[in-house]
Amino acid sequence: MSELHFPTDAAAIQGRVIRHPWMAAAIGALAGLGRPVRMLEIGSWAGSSCATWGEALRRNGMAGSTIVCVDPWDGYISKTDIDSDRPVYRRMDEWAREGRVLPLFLSNAKAIEQRDSVRVVMMKGFSTEICPLLAPESFDLVYIDGSHYYRDALFDVSIGKTLVRDGGILSGDDLEIQLRDLPDAATYPEDVDVLTIPGRGNVHVGVTRAVGEQLGEVGMENGFWYTRREGSVFRPFALDTSKAFVSAHFGPQERAFIAEDIESGRAKLPKSLISG
Repeated sequence: MSELHFPTDAAAIQGRVIRHPWMAAAIGALAGLGRPVRMLEIGSWAGSSCATWGEALRRNGMAGSTIVCVDPWDGYISKTDIDSDRPVYRRMDEWAREGRVLPLFLSNAKAIEQRDSVRVVMMKGFSTEICPLLAPESFDLVYIDGSHYYRDALFDVSIGKTLVRDGGILSGDDLEIQLRDLPDAATYPEDVDVLTIPGRGNVHVGVTRAVGEQLGEVGMENGFWYTRREGSVFRPFALDTSKAFVSAHFGPQERAFIAEDIESGRAKLPKSLISG
Protein backbone atom coordinates (compact mmCIF):
# COMPACT_ATOMS: atom_id res chain seq x y z
CA MET A 1 0.00 0.00 0.00
CA SER A 2 1.21 3.52 -0.80
CA GLU A 3 2.25 5.70 2.12
CA LEU A 4 1.06 9.21 2.90
CA HIS A 5 3.84 11.79 2.86
CA PHE A 6 3.62 15.45 3.92
CA PRO A 7 7.09 17.08 3.87
CA THR A 8 7.52 20.19 5.97
CA ASP A 9 9.53 21.94 3.26
CA ALA A 10 6.47 21.87 0.99
CA ALA A 11 4.18 23.35 3.65
CA ALA A 12 2.25 20.15 3.03
CA ILE A 13 0.18 20.45 6.21
CA GLN A 14 -1.13 23.98 6.26
CA GLY A 15 -3.13 26.13 8.64
CA ARG A 16 -4.23 25.25 12.15
CA VAL A 17 -4.60 21.49 12.39
CA ILE A 18 -7.29 21.89 15.05
CA ARG A 19 -9.67 22.47 12.15
CA HIS A 20 -9.40 18.89 10.97
CA PRO A 21 -11.47 17.36 13.79
CA TRP A 22 -14.24 19.80 12.88
CA MET A 23 -13.94 18.77 9.23
CA ALA A 24 -14.39 15.16 10.32
CA ALA A 25 -17.48 16.18 12.28
CA ALA A 26 -18.90 17.76 9.11
CA ILE A 27 -18.64 14.40 7.36
CA GLY A 28 -20.35 12.85 10.38
CA ALA A 29 -23.26 15.21 9.78
CA LEU A 30 -23.81 13.47 6.44
CA ALA A 31 -23.65 9.93 7.80
CA GLY A 32 -27.43 9.79 8.06
CA LEU A 33 -27.68 9.77 4.28
CA GLY A 34 -26.80 6.08 4.42
CA ARG A 35 -24.99 6.12 1.09
CA PRO A 36 -21.67 7.14 -0.46
CA VAL A 37 -21.37 10.89 -0.91
CA ARG A 38 -19.87 13.13 -3.55
CA MET A 39 -17.84 16.04 -2.27
CA LEU A 40 -15.83 18.85 -3.81
CA GLU A 41 -12.63 20.33 -2.44
CA ILE A 42 -11.44 23.62 -3.92
CA GLY A 43 -7.77 23.86 -3.02
CA SER A 44 -6.00 20.58 -2.26
CA TRP A 45 -2.24 21.30 -2.37
CA ALA A 46 -0.47 18.17 -1.07
CA GLY A 47 -3.63 16.34 0.03
CA SER A 48 -3.63 16.74 3.82
CA SER A 49 -7.27 17.81 3.97
CA CYS A 50 -8.16 15.09 1.46
CA ALA A 51 -6.61 12.56 3.85
CA THR A 52 -8.91 13.78 6.62
CA TRP A 53 -11.95 13.58 4.34
CA GLY A 54 -11.07 10.05 3.28
CA GLU A 55 -10.57 8.84 6.83
CA ALA A 56 -13.82 10.46 7.96
CA LEU A 57 -15.76 8.88 5.11
CA ARG A 58 -14.39 5.44 5.97
CA ARG A 59 -15.08 5.84 9.69
CA ASN A 60 -18.67 6.83 8.94
CA GLY A 61 -19.34 3.83 6.72
CA MET A 62 -19.31 5.77 3.46
CA ALA A 63 -16.82 3.73 1.46
CA GLY A 64 -17.27 4.26 -2.24
CA SER A 65 -17.60 8.04 -1.85
CA THR A 66 -15.95 10.44 -4.28
CA ILE A 67 -13.71 13.41 -3.45
CA VAL A 68 -13.28 15.79 -6.40
CA CYS A 69 -10.14 17.91 -5.91
CA VAL A 70 -9.76 21.16 -7.86
CA ASP A 71 -6.39 22.92 -7.72
CA PRO A 72 -4.06 24.55 -10.27
CA TRP A 73 -1.00 23.01 -8.62
CA ASP A 74 0.74 26.04 -10.08
CA GLY A 75 1.71 29.52 -9.00
CA TYR A 76 -1.09 31.72 -7.67
CA ILE A 77 0.48 33.65 -4.79
CA SER A 78 0.63 37.44 -5.15
CA LYS A 79 3.92 39.28 -5.54
CA THR A 80 3.12 41.15 -2.32
CA ASP A 81 3.05 37.89 -0.37
CA ILE A 82 6.07 36.39 -2.13
CA ASP A 83 8.08 39.51 -1.27
CA SER A 84 6.82 39.59 2.32
CA ASP A 85 8.64 38.50 5.46
CA ARG A 86 6.72 35.18 5.49
CA PRO A 87 9.04 32.67 3.74
CA VAL A 88 6.29 30.04 3.46
CA TYR A 89 4.88 31.89 0.46
CA ARG A 90 8.16 31.73 -1.44
CA ARG A 91 8.53 28.01 -0.65
CA MET A 92 5.01 27.25 -1.81
CA ASP A 93 5.44 29.28 -4.98
CA GLU A 94 8.68 27.46 -5.79
CA TRP A 95 7.16 24.01 -5.17
CA ALA A 96 4.19 24.84 -7.37
CA ARG A 97 6.04 26.49 -10.26
CA GLU A 98 8.72 23.79 -10.30
CA GLY A 99 6.03 21.11 -10.58
CA ARG A 100 6.96 19.36 -7.34
CA VAL A 101 3.70 19.57 -5.41
CA LEU A 102 1.49 17.82 -7.97
CA PRO A 103 3.37 14.47 -7.84
CA LEU A 104 3.17 14.69 -4.05
CA PHE A 105 -0.60 15.14 -4.20
CA LEU A 106 -1.00 12.30 -6.68
CA SER A 107 0.98 9.94 -4.48
CA ASN A 108 -1.05 10.88 -1.43
CA ALA A 109 -4.31 10.60 -3.37
CA LYS A 110 -3.41 7.03 -4.34
CA ALA A 111 -2.68 6.19 -0.70
CA ILE A 112 -6.00 7.70 0.40
CA GLU A 113 -7.91 5.68 -2.18
CA GLN A 114 -6.26 2.47 -1.03
CA ARG A 115 -6.62 3.16 2.68
CA ASP A 116 -10.15 4.52 2.75
CA SER A 117 -11.87 2.86 -0.24
CA VAL A 118 -12.85 6.20 -1.75
CA ARG A 119 -12.31 7.67 -5.19
CA VAL A 120 -10.16 10.80 -5.49
CA VAL A 121 -10.69 12.71 -8.74
CA MET A 122 -8.03 15.26 -9.67
CA MET A 123 -9.15 18.27 -11.75
CA LYS A 124 -6.12 20.45 -12.50
CA GLY A 125 -6.87 24.09 -13.10
CA PHE A 126 -8.01 27.24 -11.39
CA SER A 127 -11.46 27.11 -9.84
CA THR A 128 -12.60 29.84 -12.24
CA GLU A 129 -11.83 27.44 -15.10
CA ILE A 130 -13.04 24.16 -13.59
CA CYS A 131 -16.02 24.89 -11.36
CA PRO A 132 -18.29 26.39 -14.07
CA LEU A 133 -17.99 23.02 -15.86
CA LEU A 134 -19.39 21.08 -12.88
CA ALA A 135 -23.06 20.20 -12.64
CA PRO A 136 -25.12 22.42 -10.32
CA GLU A 137 -26.37 20.86 -7.10
CA SER A 138 -24.22 17.76 -7.60
CA PHE A 139 -22.26 17.67 -4.32
CA ASP A 140 -23.21 16.70 -0.78
CA LEU A 141 -20.36 18.76 0.64
CA VAL A 142 -18.33 21.59 -0.86
CA TYR A 143 -15.15 22.66 0.95
CA ILE A 144 -13.38 25.88 -0.05
CA ASP A 145 -9.70 26.30 0.74
CA GLY A 146 -8.26 27.79 -2.43
CA SER A 147 -6.86 31.27 -2.87
CA HIS A 148 -7.80 33.53 0.03
CA TYR A 149 -7.52 36.75 -1.95
CA TYR A 150 -10.88 38.49 -1.89
CA ARG A 151 -11.85 38.23 -5.58
CA ASP A 152 -10.84 34.57 -5.72
CA ALA A 153 -12.61 33.68 -2.48
CA LEU A 154 -15.71 35.58 -3.57
CA PHE A 155 -15.90 33.53 -6.77
CA ASP A 156 -15.38 30.25 -4.90
CA VAL A 157 -18.09 30.92 -2.32
CA SER A 158 -20.48 32.22 -4.97
CA ILE A 159 -20.15 29.19 -7.22
CA GLY A 160 -19.96 26.82 -4.26
CA LYS A 161 -23.50 27.89 -3.36
CA THR A 162 -24.70 26.61 -6.73
CA LEU A 163 -22.80 23.32 -6.59
CA VAL A 164 -24.04 21.99 -3.24
CA ARG A 165 -27.37 20.14 -3.31
CA ASP A 166 -30.33 20.83 -1.02
CA GLY A 167 -29.51 19.47 2.44
CA GLY A 168 -25.80 19.53 1.69
CA ILE A 169 -23.01 21.39 3.46
CA LEU A 170 -21.03 24.36 2.17
CA SER A 171 -17.84 24.85 4.18
CA GLY A 172 -14.32 26.18 4.08
CA ASP A 173 -11.14 27.11 5.88
CA ASP A 174 -9.49 30.22 7.31
CA LEU A 175 -12.44 32.21 8.67
CA GLU A 176 -11.07 33.69 11.88
CA ILE A 177 -13.66 36.44 12.21
CA GLN A 178 -17.11 37.01 10.73
CA LEU A 179 -17.87 40.10 8.67
CA ARG A 180 -20.24 41.57 11.25
CA ASP A 181 -17.25 41.80 13.62
CA LEU A 182 -14.94 43.39 11.04
CA PRO A 183 -17.06 46.15 9.50
CA ASP A 184 -14.04 47.84 7.88
CA ALA A 185 -12.97 44.67 6.03
CA ALA A 186 -13.29 46.34 2.62
CA THR A 187 -10.60 48.88 3.54
CA TYR A 188 -7.80 46.31 3.75
CA PRO A 189 -5.59 45.39 0.76
CA GLU A 190 -6.88 42.58 -1.42
CA ASP A 191 -3.52 41.12 -2.50
CA VAL A 192 -2.46 39.91 0.96
CA ASP A 193 -3.33 36.39 2.09
CA VAL A 194 -3.37 37.03 5.84
CA LEU A 195 -3.14 40.28 7.77
CA THR A 196 -2.20 40.87 11.38
CA ILE A 197 -4.86 43.21 12.76
CA PRO A 198 -4.40 44.79 16.20
CA GLY A 199 -6.82 43.26 18.65
CA ARG A 200 -7.86 40.63 16.09
CA GLY A 201 -4.70 38.64 15.41
CA ASN A 202 -4.07 36.99 12.04
CA VAL A 203 -7.08 37.36 9.77
CA HIS A 204 -7.76 36.17 6.23
CA VAL A 205 -9.75 39.28 5.40
CA GLY A 206 -10.61 38.11 1.88
CA VAL A 207 -12.33 35.04 3.31
CA THR A 208 -14.15 37.14 5.91
CA ARG A 209 -15.50 39.44 3.20
CA ALA A 210 -16.43 36.71 0.73
CA VAL A 211 -18.22 34.50 3.25
CA GLY A 212 -19.99 37.40 4.93
CA GLU A 213 -21.17 38.99 1.70
CA GLN A 214 -22.37 35.74 0.17
CA LEU A 215 -23.70 33.87 3.20
CA GLY A 216 -24.03 36.20 6.16
CA GLU A 217 -23.43 34.47 9.48
CA VAL A 218 -22.13 30.90 9.31
CA GLY A 219 -21.10 28.26 11.80
CA MET A 220 -17.45 28.70 12.73
CA GLU A 221 -15.08 26.65 14.88
CA ASN A 222 -11.37 27.48 15.13
CA GLY A 223 -11.34 28.87 11.59
CA PHE A 224 -13.38 26.09 9.96
CA TRP A 225 -16.68 27.51 8.69
CA TYR A 226 -19.81 25.61 7.64
CA THR A 227 -23.45 26.09 6.72
CA ARG A 228 -26.23 23.84 5.41
CA ARG A 229 -28.38 24.49 2.38
CA GLU A 230 -32.10 24.42 3.11
CA GLY A 231 -33.97 25.07 -0.09
CA SER A 232 -32.74 28.41 -1.40
CA VAL A 233 -31.11 29.56 1.86
CA PHE A 234 -28.03 28.61 3.86
CA ARG A 235 -28.24 28.27 7.62
CA PRO A 236 -25.68 27.66 10.39
CA PHE A 237 -26.04 24.40 12.31
CA ALA A 238 -24.33 22.57 15.15
CA LEU A 239 -21.61 19.98 14.59
CA ASP A 240 -21.63 16.80 16.69
CA THR A 241 -18.26 16.65 18.43
CA SER A 242 -18.66 12.90 18.97
CA LYS A 243 -17.96 12.57 15.24
CA ALA A 244 -14.65 14.44 15.53
CA PHE A 245 -11.27 12.71 15.64
CA VAL A 246 -7.58 13.45 15.21
CA SER A 247 -6.52 12.42 11.74
CA ALA A 248 -4.19 9.41 11.53
CA HIS A 249 -1.74 11.19 9.21
CA PHE A 250 -0.83 13.75 11.87
CA GLY A 251 2.44 13.21 13.67
CA PRO A 252 3.49 14.12 17.23
CA GLN A 253 3.93 17.83 16.46
CA GLU A 254 0.46 18.23 14.94
CA ARG A 255 -1.11 16.21 17.75
CA ALA A 256 0.61 18.44 20.30
CA PHE A 257 -0.88 21.53 18.63
CA ILE A 258 -4.34 19.97 18.77
CA ALA A 259 -3.88 18.94 22.40
CA GLU A 260 -2.83 22.47 23.35
CA ASP A 261 -5.91 23.99 21.70
CA ILE A 262 -8.24 21.54 23.43
CA GLU A 263 -6.62 21.72 26.85
CA SER A 264 -6.57 25.52 26.79
CA GLY A 265 -10.25 25.68 25.91
CA ARG A 266 -9.62 27.41 22.58
CA ALA A 267 -11.22 24.41 20.89
CA LYS A 268 -14.55 23.19 22.23
CA LEU A 269 -13.74 19.54 21.61
CA PRO A 270 -13.73 16.63 24.07
CA LYS A 271 -10.42 15.90 25.74
CA SER A 272 -10.96 12.23 24.89
CA LEU A 273 -9.67 13.09 21.40
CA ILE A 274 -6.17 13.50 22.83
CA SER A 275 -6.23 11.19 25.82
CA GLY A 276 -6.10 7.94 23.91
